[in-house]
Amino acid sequence: MVKCVFGGYNGIVAFRLPFQQQVSDLARAREIVDVVMRHGLGVLAQQWELTRFLPRGRRSVDAPADSLENRLTTAQRARLAIEELGPTFIKLGQLASTRADIFPAEFVAEFEKLLDAAPPVPFEQVRAVLQAELGEPIDALFASFEANPLASASIGQVHRAVLHSGEHVVVKVQRPGIERVINADLDLLLGQARFVESRSERVRRLNLVKLVEEFAYALRLELDYTSEARNGDRFRKHFADDSRLLIPKVYWHLTTRRVLVSEELHGIKINDVERLAAEGYDLPAIAQMGTQIYMQQIFGDGFFHADPHPANIFVVGGQIAQIDFGTVGYLTDALKDQLVDLLVSLVRNDADGIALAMIRLGGDAEVNEAELRRDVQRFMMRFYGLSLKDVRIGDFLGEVFRIANRHHIILPADFALLGRTFIILEGVARQLDPHIVLVEVAQPFATQLVRERLSPEKIGANVFRSLRETNALAQALPRRIDNFLARVDTDKLHLNLRLTDAERMGDRLDTAASRLALSIVVGASIVGSAVLIASGHTFTLPLIGSDAPIAELSFFISLVLGLRLLWGLLRAKSL
Repeated sequence: MVKCVFGGYNGIVAFRLPFQQQVSDLARAREIVDVVMRHGLGVLAQQWELTRFLPRGRRSVDAPADSLENRLTTAQRARLAIEELGPTFIKLGQLASTRADIFPAEFVAEFEKLLDAAPPVPFEQVRAVLQAELGEPIDALFASFEANPLASASIGQVHRAVLHSGEHVVVKVQRPGIERVINADLDLLLGQARFVESRSERVRRLNLVKLVEEFAYALRLELDYTSEARNGDRFRKHFADDSRLLIPKVYWHLTTRRVLVSEELHGIKINDVERLAAEGYDLPAIAQMGTQIYMQQIFGDGFFHADPHPANIFVVGGQIAQIDFGTVGYLTDALKDQLVDLLVSLVRNDADGIALAMIRLGGDAEVNEAELRRDVQRFMMRFYGLSLKDVRIGDFLGEVFRIANRHHIILPADFALLGRTFIILEGVARQLDPHIVLVEVAQPFATQLVRERLSPEKIGANVFRSLRETNALAQALPRRIDNFLARVDTDKLHLNLRLTDAERMGDRLDTAASRLALSIVVGASIVGSAVLIASGHTFTLPLIGSDAPIAELSFFISLVLGLRLLWGLLRAKSL
């Protein structure tokens, strides 16, 4: 057993029997619902059927008694509940803050305020994790190791250290027991998502299970520090010939799933404008260099640092340094093309082009194209007549996400990350240079991408791929037709049709038939019991040889069932 203390948790980590795990899961589920309802979110708990985990007597959805809670918005109460629920929910809330295409703007704004901080883990526990992961005592691994952490978050904390070779490093150590807690919470959330989706057509249209799975995948990836280390190495490789970007070196012989050791970089935070100016840096030049690096990552490599928070970007001499690669974005060629289409449509003030790009990004989403075009045209009126220097790309993409949310268009996760990256990057860049225009910085990279897309080599490759796919289809088509005809000939052809209204009508018919059958049975039982009572006939129990009021008991039970049926019909407004 291992004692673990982190965030709001303090317990024993051990292997459990299945029954013990079920009891623990139910207790955690009830704790989650208690917190949600205590913060005045009982209606949401009821809508998402979370109250099923509570005893019947505790399923009230009354507003919170506390006057302060009553003055808060629903989004503010949701943030407070998330902070109380611990690391899993804080991380999920931060991920949700990147999805303005899914969550309303007020919730996104509140989720962005979530602070990922936690009390430090005692140094003895850090020492134990390092020895368990690396197989040697801490003194054999490091010449010195600072016991006080540089930073402490919900998943891990960072310490300074020096290797025996004299190199200064930073050591990220995962909190003991955090992976078990996060996985247990994610399993509960996924189970609830499947339960709700199986009972609600509206929830199925939201793809709730897919969304939870996507968030769970991103969070579990963040628990694996080797993934973050590989991301850093990939950036180092991509920018090996570009002296503008500095990426910390990873010490792989000291890195595992729960420990990450990397080179320590000393620089100035990119938003520390006063210090940069005092040390003689050209602030507009830094803004240009930093944004150009990001444009190269986005339009060139299709692999970008997706958390351009000022704490993760430094100025080191004449270089820009990036750290913390736990969150990165990937853009396929198709996504890069759609991004270019959006930006070109913005420059041309082409509302139809923007609407078409959004529909393509949404994939198979059911969209009312006329209403979408109308909403896009209305918001594009804000940019009409403006020059590029007056256009903020962050505001533009933010409005695209809000319109997508309104029309239930779920954008690809990496595209949503890209939008958040643009918004943060633009804010940081304008602190250094208020006159910088991100659209103008992006334009040469977008133009180059268009040229590559229209180049003879690219067109030839696309034509060759289309011919190859056509050839594969031509080869497979006769076999598929033969299989189809064989199924028709042997009566083995099955058509699976899903008609939502027909299913709903079928459910109503089933309910009506059940009620009718129950009414007939209850009515017959009442009449039969009354006839027996009127005849004065009695029944003798065979084992004990005494009379029993069978007819009266049957009449009473039938009467209760009849009254219950009548009450149900009145509540359902079926009369």
